[in-house]
Amino acid sequence: MDRFTYLFLGLAILLPVIVCFILRDDLRNKILKFGGIGGVTGIISEAFYFRDYWRPINMFGVATLSLEDFLFGFAITSLSFAAYATIFQKTFKNPSPRRGRLYLSFFVLGLIAMFIFNVGIGFNSIFVSSCIFIILSSIILYTRRDLLKPAFYSVVFVISYVLVIYVILFSWIDPMFWDKYWRLAGTMWDIRLVGAPLTELLWYASWIIFASISYAFVSGRKFSNKRDPQL
Repeated sequence: MDRFTYLFLGLAILLPVIVCFILRDDLRNKILKFGGIGGVTGIISEAFYFRDYWRPINMFGVATLSLEDFLFGFAITSLSFAAYATIFQKTFKNPSPRRGRLYLSFFVLGLIAMFIFNVGIGFNSIFVSSCIFIILSSIILYTRRDLLKPAFYSVVFVISYVLVIYVILFSWIDPMFWDKYWRLAGTMWDIRLVGAPLTELLWYASWIIFASISYAFVSGRKFSNKRDPQL
């Protein structure tokens, strides 16, 4: 069972993404593109997380880069992007100046920060990455106050769904998963809520906020009640 747990997690998160993809034809291209970025980011980030946070077993071995890493990154990123727009029937319009270069610099600075504070100083990768996402999200929200509501509701909806998955997967189906593969098990950070380590919830919240508002920020568009497939 352990070998497929990570795969089941990614597939479970992918289910509502498929629903969003079916219901919102105007968001399909963005879901695929943004999810693809998240998938690649998921693979890159595991190079850090495998060092000190967890060493999960997957279909190809233990702590090896795999399809599951891309699937999980794709699913959680595209869901964070699409959840608010789908539930509240929002779309994007009124473009203002784009911030592509600034957004690209976020990734560069984030990667540099991971090397300095995680690899160099030795702070755990889950805390370093979560702090990076929170800081970058704070910069975006300070610049774009209109994105506060989408960020809030995205966190509420997506984490609520993820918690249900964690209860089913890690409290009922594979309750020993974290004890086996989580490198913080048995440490002072071993605090869990309904099968989910609090470090997981911290990471989810920080990434969901960042992913849910990134497109609107980089494109300069705003959420609107009126759907317009041409935008």
